[in-house]
Amino acid sequence: MTVVSDETFDGDDREGEHLAGARYERCTFRGVDLTDAAVQGCAFEACTFRDVRLVGSTHTDTAFTGCTFTGCSLLGAHLTDCTLTGSRLVDCAVRRLHVARGNWALVTVTGRTPGSGGDLRDAVLTGVRLREADLRRVDLRGATVRDCDLSAALLAGADLRGADLRGSDLGGADLREAQLGGATVTPLQAVALVESWGLVVDDRP
Repeated sequence: MTVVSDETFDGDDREGEHLAGARYERCTFRGVDLTDAAVQGCAFEACTFRDVRLVGSTHTDTAFTGCTFTGCSLLGAHLTDCTLTGSRLVDCAVRRLHVARGNWALVTVTGRTPGSGGDLRDAVLTGVRLREADLRRVDLRGATVRDCDLSAALLAGADLRGADLRGSDLGGADLREAQLGGATVTPLQAVALVESWGLVVDDRP
């Protein structure tokens, strides 16, 4: 595996390229164009991505550990079996993002200004581990978040209206301040949510 450490990539045009089997440590990617790129089996550790275009890119078996993405565009990007543990997405365009499986534990998704949330409208997340992720005030309207592990995730102020949450583990996730109008859950999830709010479910006559 090629290892690159402490390098800066500024304005590189890598549109449509295929990147495989490389490891980047503490590198900075600034203004790089990775539109429609295919990234497979790579590892990025403690890297910084600023104003990077990842529109329509695909990422498979790739790890972004402890990385920071600022002002990046991931519109329509597909990530499969990827790890983003401890990474931060700040003011990134992530609408219509598709994520299948992978570990996103402790990920933070925020907006441009302090206290604002990221925009994940119409995103599709299936089987993703989002344990203890910071999704406060994130806009997930119309998103699909199925069979995901959201246990202990921070969801205060999140907008989940119209979201499909079926099969996701919501244990320990405080949804009392979230907007849930029109969100879809299974009967078992509904009971768990009601009980988490201190109510007692009793179907006896």
